[in-house]
Amino acid sequence: MVKRATGVKSHTGPVIALAYNLMRILENSDIKDNQKTNVAIEVFLDKVGNSVFKQKHGVKSLHDIVIDAICMADVDMLIEHGFHRGTSTIICNIIKAKAKELGVRDVRSYHMWAIAKGRSKLINRIVRQQNKIYFASRAALEGCALLEHLKSPAVDWPSHMLKLVLSGKSAGTETELDKHMDKKYGFRSIKNSRIREAGSSLWEYVKEMLSQVESRECISSLPFRISEKRRRALIERFRRRYGNGNERS
Repeated sequence: MVKRATGVKSHTGPVIALAYNLMRILENSDIKDNQKTNVAIEVFLDKVGNSVFKQKHGVKSLHDIVIDAICMADVDMLIEHGFHRGTSTIICNIIKAKAKELGVRDVRSYHMWAIAKGRSKLINRIVRQQNKIYFASRAALEGCALLEHLKSPAVDWPSHMLKLVLSGKSAGTETELDKHMDKKYGFRSIKNSRIREAGSSLWEYVKEMLSQVESRECISSLPFRISEKRRRALIERFRRRYGNGNERS
């Protein structure tokens, strides 16, 4: 019934799953750093995805057509349904190469066998066996199998992110955006080393004061009050170390 339905909801999940699986396979291939090719593939997937919204008009989804064409590496079938030859050829060549790594040399025969036996289609099998961390994040695996999958190499972007988070090192990671913001607005822009150090220390004092407030009440209760004695002590501590701040940067 679901396969024959023409509603949007019945095809949205499978189309999204197809797009995600293809992206993971392509991220684990030689074209992962080719920006032009990646854009072309995004256009390809966008066309497949948007076909879902034509269901309300009774038009057949491209999902089954694309699944069959890619799993059989049938470039002509994709071209027949409006896809660009160059992009279709790249995707099909990658699928054939990945299939060969799994010991599948005749992708068309394998696809027909998988349908007849009710087995996993080639795209799903590639992700399951070569994108193990990503697969584990979306599957219900037994404990030992889950650990084994998580020890596998991170070969796609979601797997890299998950592995970084699980390593416990993500909190101390400096992203490219962090570097850019620090360079543009942070203390690195101050040329005078003494004033740069003073500014950094002042920021640490401010964080120290804020942390005391956070330990007592929600930070949203600002403005907060700090005791006069504590305020004078912090100012005096800063002045003793850096002087009266009369130097210019």
